[in-house]
Amino acid sequence: MSVSTTVISRSAPTFAERLLASFDQRWEKYRRELKRCQKTCSEKAVHDLRVATRRLISSIDIMLIAVEDNRLGKLRQALRKRFRESGALRDVQVQLVRLEKVRDKYPELEQFYTLLLLREKRMLKNLEKEARKVRIGTLDQQVRESRIHLLRSLEEQSAVAKTAVTGAAAASFLRTVALLGKVDPEAPDTIHNLRISFKKLRYIVESLQHVLPGISPALLKAMNQYQLRMGLIQDLEVFSETFRRYLTKVRKGSRINFLPFQQELTRERQVLVAEFLEHAGEVHEFWTMKDSSGHRKTPSSSIQQRVI
Repeated sequence: MSVSTTVISRSAPTFAERLLASFDQRWEKYRRELKRCQKTCSEKAVHDLRVATRRLISSIDIMLIAVEDNRLGKLRQALRKRFRESGALRDVQVQLVRLEKVRDKYPELEQFYTLLLLREKRMLKNLEKEARKVRIGTLDQQVRESRIHLLRSLEEQSAVAKTAVTGAAAASFLRTVALLGKVDPEAPDTIHNLRISFKKLRYIVESLQHVLPGISPALLKAMNQYQLRMGLIQDLEVFSETFRRYLTKVRKGSRINFLPFQQELTRERQVLVAEFLEHAGEVHEFWTMKDSSGHRKTPSSSIQQRVI
């Protein structure tokens, strides 16, 4: 049974109602994707469940900024645990997609591909087993109980909650801008750190799409594209590290056969990093909060000094 029971008044929805409606949408999406993965953990099912989980966690984070709730805190911990467990499987599946595209060109990769296939099969079996242990009915009950408390608390402290939520978005934006300034094209971890921070910002902004002004579908699409460029770099870094570990188990005399493929990976990284750097400054366009006159507000210097 659905837990989307947001109270909609005859007048315009309140801040609390809009915030809860956003949470409800993400909860329902997570429920659907979890049920789907309980039946079969295909590559797409795993990907969609991870995205739904990440977005639900972001909504919970927004709620916990505005209101304390132990039940939601525990749900967040459980979601984070499952998200981490599916991460390794997602990496293997992305690597298999990459190898499928080049197997004909580099037949020497066939053994590596087979090893990853076996690894994926083992991980899928484990993830399906764990997913089937989750009792959605129990989670529904926890969410219903939390919503009653959240709606009452948000309505009572609407102005404070709105200020706290906007401040959290501002802090996330400024943290991301600070990490952009630390990016070193030769240090993959600096791009990765920026990607993680930007991803959190993007999901916060998505959570507030129907809550605060200035967040358009075009903006969300642009943020997704910005994140994708960094994601492609990270996927390549993870693949390259997995491949390097595989090569340590290959006979030394045979490793030279893989040199052309390694050179291709190096060229691809150079292209991806150059493309990202070309668009890196676009992050400054993603601050969307507006004042009552409709003008964009820059995060206050006090927040900036605290974050940077």
